[in-house]
Amino acid sequence: MCPYCGIPLSIRGRSIETESGNLSNLSALRDRARTEKLELTRLAKLRYLKDRLQEAKRRGYKPGHARHLYEAKYKEPVPRDWMPLEWQAEHPVSHLDSVKGGLYV
Repeated sequence: MCPYCGIPLSIRGRSIETESGNLSNLSALRDRARTEKLELTRLAKLRYLKDRLQEAKRRGYKPGHARHLYEAKYKEPVPRDWMPLEWQAEHPVSHLDSVKGGLYV
């Protein structure tokens, strides 16, 4: 019974279902899922750049065109090792690149 208004309160019992098994750390599972998601995102970005590079070559554009499209879409610089080797040879890393925020890192 409620001590303030006198309404009778019903007490309902609850049962808890249990299962046998092992407990696991959820934060470790979340971290692994986050890592897998980041890897899939990385692969998707690499695939996008590869497709743009193929399209640029087919159209007679330079690889920098694909780099600009990637950077416009993802708002981040293209990892240098993702660009073709001939592009890397033509664009050596200079001290200014690291000062400007590592555009070609």
